[in-house]
Amino acid sequence: ANALAKDGAYDLADVRFASALAAELPSHAVIAVDELRARARMAAGSFAGAAKVLTHAIAIQDGDRDDDKGVDAKSEAQLHYLLAKSQGEIAEDASGNERKAAYEAAVLHARKSITIDPTQGDSYAVMGIALAGLGKYDDARRECAQAIRLQPANAEVRWYLGRIPDLQGAHDEAVEALKKAIDLTPKDFRVHKAIAAAYHHRAQKGGAKAGEDLSTALREYDI
Repeated sequence: ANALAKDGAYDLADVRFASALAAELPSHAVIAVDELRARARMAAGSFAGAAKVLTHAIAIQDGDRDDDKGVDAKSEAQLHYLLAKSQGEIAEDASGNERKAAYEAAVLHARKSITIDPTQGDSYAVMGIALAGLGKYDDARRECAQAIRLQPANAEVRWYLGRIPDLQGAHDEAVEALKKAIDLTPKDFRVHKAIAAAYHHRAQKGGAKAGEDLSTALREYDI
């Protein structure tokens, strides 16, 4: 299943993961397979499907806490981080109360991840963008700043950091943050999409460089 997922055959991989889970496995193995399955679903863009699998894994972990048959703390923190990230992605495509609920779930699981493992830098970043989605920009910036302190060379963390000021209307700041992300990962389409949006939003405000910003936005969208 993992080999198929790495080759991009996500539907076939999911069938194989289901076959693995049909066997009688100890709890820690079920959780490990669930995590791999969730990661494959996330790579395929099926964030709701990933959230379902991760919720199952966390339920098993919580149920086995007393007899200590689950996974270690770092692995448990990863489960909550991945669920927070999935909920954040679900929120991006939702609206109204569904969007709000997904962002709130993302914040909840990011906090749980950090409580279990305070060095989990990605969780601070996910919590930051979720808080920004809820309009809590100061809190969002604080969480992303902590993520940068823990992982200064992490391009995904800088991608989150750049999107927050853009949502807040600070487009100049967003562009500068996202340029640093592109330097770290020039082939990540998400970063080019984010910086295109920042240039586009700045162009919509008008000014002497509006035309130049719009051209740059189009170029970044093309990339």
